[in-house]
Amino acid sequence: MRPERIRRIAGSSPDPLVLILTNEHDVSADWVVRELRRRGVPYLRLNTERLPQYALVGKPAEGKWRVSRDGITSVLDSIRGVWFRRPEVPGDEYFAGLSRDEIAVASDQWRGVVSGLRSLPGAKWINPPERNALGETKTVQLQLASSLGFRVPDTLITNSGAEAFDFMERHPSAVVKAIRTPLIHSNGESRFVYTERLTQRLLEGLRELEPVPFILQEEIGPKLDVRVTVVGDEAMAACLTEPATEVDWRAQKPPGRFRKLDLPDDVKALCIRLVCAMGLSFGAIDLLEDEHGDWFFLEINPNGEWGWLQKTTGLPIARSDHERPPRMRIRSAVRFVMDWTFPPIALPPRHRSIAAQHHDPKRERLARPPQVSGQPICVCLEYLFKRGRPTVRRRPG
Repeated sequence: MRPERIRRIAGSSPDPLVLILTNEHDVSADWVVRELRRRGVPYLRLNTERLPQYALVGKPAEGKWRVSRDGITSVLDSIRGVWFRRPEVPGDEYFAGLSRDEIAVASDQWRGVVSGLRSLPGAKWINPPERNALGETKTVQLQLASSLGFRVPDTLITNSGAEAFDFMERHPSAVVKAIRTPLIHSNGESRFVYTERLTQRLLEGLRELEPVPFILQEEIGPKLDVRVTVVGDEAMAACLTEPATEVDWRAQKPPGRFRKLDLPDDVKALCIRLVCAMGLSFGAIDLLEDEHGDWFFLEINPNGEWGWLQKTTGLPIARSDHERPPRMRIRSAVRFVMDWTFPPIALPPRHRSIAAQHHDPKRERLARPPQVSGQPICVCLEYLFKRGRPTVRRRPG
């Protein structure tokens, strides 16, 4: 991405209604910025690795924040929707003259500023950072997905070589993967560690890492790799046009091509239900379909990339090709507004029945997926600022 294009796409407004927290190389954020511009929505995109270029003033006790740069001051009092995408800490170039330890401390201060924006009164988040952190925990994902009705490959977490050998005897075809995001930073570069097929040679190497736990999982094959992007109550799917040549399709060179896929209604409903149960408004889910037509859950990324999917397949993740009926247009926004991480929200009477339909814990049947495509991310944001800041009923005491 050319620097001049980055500067142009960042944009700012004196009184933004939408705040995007990300980095300057985030293509997915570019799609949403274009859509917000098309709709004339005032927004502020903060590429957080450039935050030292801003003059920042915050009065958290009053819920007031403002940032200034190049003569433009953006007051954040009116923010009603925050998209927590991919914020990064400022680079070392801003901390010339500091030691490594001092740079680490300085970076933590900026992390504190970004997380401190959770104090913005009345603002709703896609997704709340604390929900993202919990949602990235694979053990939580697998347990919850299984309890909701997903098939999950036989999985073992261990740091025992003996247990790993036993698992391989039960599953001659197995894979090994990291428990948390496997991103290695070295010599100024970042390297992603992909899922690998478990072999005797690799297993012998794992013996040297017995202090370190890892995930072993039975390998499903032949398979169809599917990525499902869920926003609110929309689930949009794409699959590889040809079988992956690698265990992990992300490691394939050249990258595999994707096409749109119509999910079975029950699988689509399970994906929506999983994202909702995790307290999220957005999630990127990896599924497999085996040769018998059985569907398996692998993992969910609460902040997964999707810009490349919209570009290559035309999936309407940032915007739609068709208008939705008024009732449908409200549904995903209601799910977003009624996030369980916040106190109860007083909705207009005509919307309360919809909210109750989506959030009644006694309901056992799966939520029916929408029948038409929509404008998920921008609908969630647009509903908030068009309807005005929701009234929050404070609990007694």
